[in-house]
Amino acid sequence: MTDGQTLGRAALDGVLLAGLLVSGWDLGDVEAASPWGAGLQAVPLAVPGGLLLVARWGHVPVPWGVWAVSVLGAWLWVSARWGLAVTGVGAAGWVLSQSPDTWESSAVVGQAVALVGLGLLAALGRRVLPRRPTVWIGGCCLAMLGLAGWAWWSGGWQPAMVTSGVSALLVGGYAVSRGQRAVRLAQARQQAEFDALTGARTRVGLARWRQQLPSGTVGCVIAVDLDDFKTVNDTWGHPVGDAVLREAGRRLRDALRPEDVVARPGGDEFTVWIPGVQEDAAEVAERLHAAVSGLPYPVGEDQTPLTASVGWATGPLDGATAVRADQALLVAKRVGKNLVCGPDAVRRAGIHRDGPEPWVAAAAERLWAAWQQPALLVDRRGRLLAANSALERLTGQTRAALLGTPITGGAVGPETDDREPPGEYRQIRRPQRPDGTRWWALETFHSVRDARQRLRGYWATVQAPLEARLAGEATPVAGWEALAIRPVFQPIVDVREGCPIGFEALARPVWNGDLVAPAELFAVAAATRSVPVVDIRCLEAVAGALETGARWPAGQRLFLNIRLVTIMEARRRLEGLRQRLEALVGSGSCVWEVAETDRMAEADAWIGLRVSWPGAQWAVDDWGAGWHDLGRLLDLHPQWIKVDRSWIVAAARNPAAEALLAALAGWAHQQGHNVVAEGVETEAERAVTLSVGIRYAQGYYWARPAPWPEEGPALHASAPRGVQ
Repeated sequence: MTDGQTLGRAALDGVLLAGLLVSGWDLGDVEAASPWGAGLQAVPLAVPGGLLLVARWGHVPVPWGVWAVSVLGAWLWVSARWGLAVTGVGAAGWVLSQSPDTWESSAVVGQAVALVGLGLLAALGRRVLPRRPTVWIGGCCLAMLGLAGWAWWSGGWQPAMVTSGVSALLVGGYAVSRGQRAVRLAQARQQAEFDALTGARTRVGLARWRQQLPSGTVGCVIAVDLDDFKTVNDTWGHPVGDAVLREAGRRLRDALRPEDVVARPGGDEFTVWIPGVQEDAAEVAERLHAAVSGLPYPVGEDQTPLTASVGWATGPLDGATAVRADQALLVAKRVGKNLVCGPDAVRRAGIHRDGPEPWVAAAAERLWAAWQQPALLVDRRGRLLAANSALERLTGQTRAALLGTPITGGAVGPETDDREPPGEYRQIRRPQRPDGTRWWALETFHSVRDARQRLRGYWATVQAPLEARLAGEATPVAGWEALAIRPVFQPIVDVREGCPIGFEALARPVWNGDLVAPAELFAVAAATRSVPVVDIRCLEAVAGALETGARWPAGQRLFLNIRLVTIMEARRRLEGLRQRLEALVGSGSCVWEVAETDRMAEADAWIGLRVSWPGAQWAVDDWGAGWHDLGRLLDLHPQWIKVDRSWIVAAARNPAAEALLAALAGWAHQQGHNVVAEGVETEAERAVTLSVGIRYAQGYYWARPAPWPEEGPALHASAPRGVQ
């Protein structure tokens, strides 16, 4: 064999040696991680067998060092019984791989004995050294490199160096790559087990921590939820909300021992797992509540106080105890938030104490299963006990998520006595679906009493009033106290002189802090027969704004929108508001606008309306947007006709529309009416307003609606003339 062939053979021996080391290393990991790893104990027996096939029948000499690696590598992870079996098979395989005439040679026998000695040495090392892959692989590498050099020394130092160098290079490169993978794996595990925002454990991290606990570990689980945290995100934005969550997580960790764990299941809720603490669980929960709620949270340059609801439970540190802690948390939030509740509070707050018997809820769900009308059953505090699938579709939430929650906002039923609202009880609400959208809910409640006629709860039907209008007579609807009106004022100007002759009061509705489109609000009011309620609220808000703001400018008119149903059904209260407003703006200065779309069937009713309010000024609002009611102009004989913006836009584009509008304006002036163009926004629209003979207008061209100022609006020095 030439020198080149010898060195090539030595290099192949190094590759084989490295391959055995690496495969033994990885096979140990597979055995440790595999659920059927015990079955892999027999795999190392195949390695000496494969080497024997290669050497005996493949006629490829296998160095003694490779046999040694196959024996030592097996001891990395197999049991002692299988390790001894591999050692024996390896020694026998080495002898059989040699030529038969050398089986009795002292060198062959000595090398077989050496293999057995290596196996016994490895068995002894397992009892002394820790079973760590790094310790074993390092020892095997050093031992094998030395053994390879000794085994091949007889063939010269060059083959030994080549074999040792190749195996060291390959094993070293693999070790570096494996170390990099280990770092990446540790980073991925960190990301999976720990919340990047707060540093608390995730569900995965909590599960791993619980797996490492000794069996039967008991302690305390505390659930913490920040009250009304959504308002933080809605008011200051999500970055500030994230900062608040980080601060809450830090406060919890600072109040705990190193062995305790804080987890964040999601949102603004944290769970605290405390091993070994049971008797003092209530005290620990109070301390955590004080840590989270005691000091205000920084929001930008300011600080805001935040409270938290806390529930706790003791027992084995498992999912069942966590569920009991979460139940206590729900009780704390239902009772009033910013509270600490434990198992006793859960027992005291059982929903059947303030509601019908459990069989009533089960019967109700079966009875309503096929109903297309959403229906529900609540206890006296308004907490949901039963519901049908139609309610799930309407609310966008499952019954499991709704059960036990105060779906009615707690507005139904007194909690301290058995009084019952007369007849039906209806209330309007604007709840939120899971996707964030708001919707209008009209709930009609009927009492549920027991055999002793004690009030136990309510059953109710729910509908979206914008989708299904009421039929027949309806009882009054409660819940409008959530409505607030922000009045704004838009000037009505003399187009030629550019100065205002009055202001129209417009409503900007707000429901529990959320702006609502006026058209949407009045559509809901119409569907629930509550237009007079909303109209009166709007007029009261206008009067309040004028009373607290600047004094009304002399000679200016106040234009107010009113619905006919309000005039007919709330005349006495409306008369009081009329007197209150005229006292603020001057007698005869209020102009009452009746929309053309607000139609009254009887023609003589318009004459009666004018007679019933002597001295009042009337305006037909949005003329041209509804019935094009010329009869109303004759019967009501309004002082003002407000032309809808759609006609102004049409006149600017269509000569025929311009001619018709000019004819209307000319006729109106002949009859003593004043004409106002609504929604003028551009110079072209202002020009067409003048060209058709309309003198007064309002719109964004001059000013947007704005709150009534404290010092009064800026007015032209000379008051316009010609207003009747």
